[in-house]
Amino acid sequence: RIMDMNETARHRLGLNATMEYFLLDYIDPDARELLQRSFFAPCEAYSETLRISTHFTARHTQAAIPLEIVVNLQSIGGNTYAVAVARDITERLRLETQLRQSQKMEAIGQLAGGVAHDFNNLLQAMAGYCHVARELAGSESEAFSAMDGVLSAMDRATSLVGQLLTFSRRQPMQFRPACLDTPIRDFTAIIAR
Repeated sequence: RIMDMNETARHRLGLNATMEYFLLDYIDPDARELLQRSFFAPCEAYSETLRISTHFTARHTQAAIPLEIVVNLQSIGGNTYAVAVARDITERLRLETQLRQSQKMEAIGQLAGGVAHDFNNLLQAMAGYCHVARELAGSESEAFSAMDGVLSAMDRATSLVGQLLTFSRRQPMQFRPACLDTPIRDFTAIIAR
């Protein structure tokens, strides 16, 4: 039987102050069974506090409210009672979810940083070979101008790697106005080939 609760809990759970309620009528069946066993177990069976996470179904909205129920033995007036104290853990669960999401973002940032460093190393090697091939081809060759396009694409890829590194280090992005004429012209030249 619910003996007492504060006004906030009464309002949140939709319970009337003048009526009698039984906690077991409003919680998940699995938790109900566990609590019933603990309430009716002999006093010697309690070696420590029993802690259960469950949901309470609010009477007025039928919403499932996450609760943590702690059951302790209490001696009152020479009698020993199993006393259950229920606490709304909605906010705690929200914060735990937020923490897990933050940890995932941290892991993604570390992964992005590792991939960016590896990709940057590959780009530098490719740029070096491209410069050598360009020199070997000579300035009059078609390959020479094709290598310019490759080097330009590598510059854009290097810029993208820099953005990934900025994300992985959680550094503030620096926004600035950009002229789109050059990237569009470069992209048009790539498509034309």
